[in-house]
Amino acid sequence: MKNNLVIESEILADRDSRFLATIIDLILANAVIFPILYLYLNLEGASIPTSLELCIGSFIVFIIMQGYLLSKYGQTIGKKLLNIKIVSLKADNLNITPLIVKRYLPIWFLTQIPIFGQVILILDVLFIFRNDKRCLHDFIAATKVINASNTTSSNMDVPVKEKSRVVALLLSLSPLGLLGLDRFYLGFNKLGCYKLVTLGGLGIWWFLDSAALLFDAFFYSLGKSTGIRKDSSGNELKHGLSMFRRKDGKWVRDWGAGES
Repeated sequence: MKNNLVIESEILADRDSRFLATIIDLILANAVIFPILYLYLNLEGASIPTSLELCIGSFIVFIIMQGYLLSKYGQTIGKKLLNIKIVSLKADNLNITPLIVKRYLPIWFLTQIPIFGQVILILDVLFIFRNDKRCLHDFIAATKVINASNTTSSNMDVPVKEKSRVVALLLSLSPLGLLGLDRFYLGFNKLGCYKLVTLGGLGIWWFLDSAALLFDAFFYSLGKSTGIRKDSSGNELKHGLSMFRRKDGKWVRDWGAGES
């Protein structure tokens, strides 16, 4: 199977991708900060930290968690999952120092100022509704956020590796399915992130995805060549529930057939 390789010109990241990336980064940061804070408060003689101390501590956690990806790719973990990245206005990659000092540090500490900080935070969010989709922190640091896979059109044909519906089904049925791993596997990163932050749509989305993949795998083994679930490029998935499947009126090898 082949797919046309499509290379796009520079495209600004859409607003929902940026929002979702931020939510994921916040969830991951809090998953680290709250256990540390809990352990600290349970130490004998520990005092409740001030808002400034919490701000400094959370910023240190942010640097530790996101520093490598920011320095190497201009991405946080959330942005990496959503395939978007931070660049300069000329679309050049940035060093981590200007990213931290100009893009994150000013807003991080300004939002700690009572009342004024909340106004700054609201303005920072509202700026993304401009046509250039640049938040206030983008203006301070002279940055923008673009799709990470920026390419120009080409008619080159490249082979596409088929994804296995059995692998997708096993991922979906497992607890990892609640975290969207099946969607990530099939190339639907944004949907995978939504599934992650909603815990599989509180189980409903998880059930529907699992049921669709199970239905597809069962009927694929009985000879049906098309399924409900496809990969992100629209390609059909391979493999049914058993090692053999019905095809052209006879049973043929399914798993491992024609695979190296």
